Amino acid sequence: MAVLGIGVDMAKISRFEKWAKSDGILHRFFSHEEMEIFKKKNFPSQSIAGRFAAKEAFIKATGFSGQLRNISVVADNVGRPEIILRENASSRFSELNDKKFFVSISHDGDYAVAFVVLTD
Repeated sequence: MAVLGIGVDMAKISRFEKWAKSDGILHRFFSHEEMEIFKKKNFPSQSIAGRFAAKEAFIKATGFSGQLRNISVVADNVGRPEIILRENASSRFSELNDKKFFVSISHDGDYAVAFVVLTD
């Protein structure tokens, strides 16, 4: 397994407190699946910031240039963060369909950080 790209991003959690109160802003950047996760958690800015940082890290790792809402950051069956490309993104970036994305998200104080590794 070769590493094809890495990306890291950090987000200030307090910046996302306003976003948590506005469905309009959230719908511009997050998928339906992510919106459902936010609703279940009562729209915590920590979760929003972490997922946004993961999307930005994914862009840096892959060179993806599509809409952020076509990248979903969800949890796998054991709770680890996982990146899923929505139909619009996966057809446009078909070369990413057979690649693996590893993502890690962490929070401390007023910051969330995410790291993405792209492998073959």
